[in-house]
Amino acid sequence: MSHGFNIVSGMHEFLNDDPMFAAACVANKVGIVDVRRPRDKKDRRPFSGQIHDVTCPRIAVLGTVCAVGKRATAIILARALNDRGIKTVMVGTGHTRASTGSHRTSLQPGPKRTTT
Repeated sequence: MSHGFNIVSGMHEFLNDDPMFAAACVANKVGIVDVRRPRDKKDRRPFSGQIHDVTCPRIAVLGTVCAVGKRATAIILARALNDRGIKTVMVGTGHTRASTGSHRTSLQPGPKRTTT
């Protein structure tokens, strides 16, 4: 931050809420983007069902934790299909998508819910 770099954080704890980081932002004229922070309710869009109108084939790449290689698998698969003449795009839907600058959609989870 002292070198003028903005921060894009995918951590579950929000750096903007930390007084030390907030002060460093102001002092260094930089910003922090907490990509996991949910949008304000007024800025959220409810599920529209438009996905049902999509007629092209889709391949879902799913996993339960961040270190299993979902994004790498999707990138390799999309490149291989494009190399074979099958027009393909990768549509990221998570927080990694938000932090890597993709122009596609991001699915934001609601607040954590715990059961006892």
